[in-house]
Amino acid sequence: IPYPKKILCLTFSVNAAHAMRTSIDAFIDSLPCDSSEAQRYRERIEIHNYHGFCRRFLKANSHLLLKSTI
Repeated sequence: IPYPKKILCLTFSVNAAHAMRTSIDAFIDSLPCDSSEAQRYRERIEIHNYHGFCRRFLKANSHLLLKSTI
C-alpha cells in the first residue's frame, strides 16, 4: 500500500497486538527517514485486539447509536 491514510491491524490477543506493535516499530525505525516522518507513520497505524478496537469504536461513536434509537 504505497500511500495509506490509515492502516488497521486487528489481533485476537493483547500479547499479539503488543508483538505486532513492537515489530512494526522496529521496521519503521529501519526506514531511511527522519524522526518526525517516522512518527507520522506510527500515527497512521492502529493496532488493537478485537475487544480493544470495539471498546474504542463504541466510545467514539456511541452518540450515533443513542441518536438513532430515539
